Amino acid sequence: MDIMDDMRFLGFVKQVLEEKIEKQEALIDVERANFFDKQLDYELSKELHTYQRWRDEISSYIQNKYAVGGNKLKKNNLLEYNQSLIEQNRKLLESNKSLVERIEELKLEIKLLNDEINKILKEKG
Repeated sequence: MDIMDDMRFLGFVKQVLEEKIEKQEALIDVERANFFDKQLDYELSKELHTYQRWRDEISSYIQNKYAVGGNKLKKNNLLEYNQSLIEQNRKLLESNKSLVERIEELKLEIKLLNDEINKILKEKG
């Protein structure tokens, strides 16, 4: 596997760069507040911009990798999701068919019971 394909490594590199940027910004703040030196400020700022550029390039690379890999992942997840929905719909149709059959049986039972009740009422009446 290519090291640039290892997203955990890239995430680690990005995190290290972000920490270096924070430290560099703090160092520049201290330098500017205490003993502003034009040459030192230039060197520190130049190093800061280098770290920021590296971080931005790594971030962009990570986003592009996720976008490309994400499309495959999204397509696979979507396919699995659709297959799951199809299976759920199949089960619902079977359940509905069973319910319709049971309803028809109950209607028949109700009709028979009503007929018996009417017969009993006629005999008593």
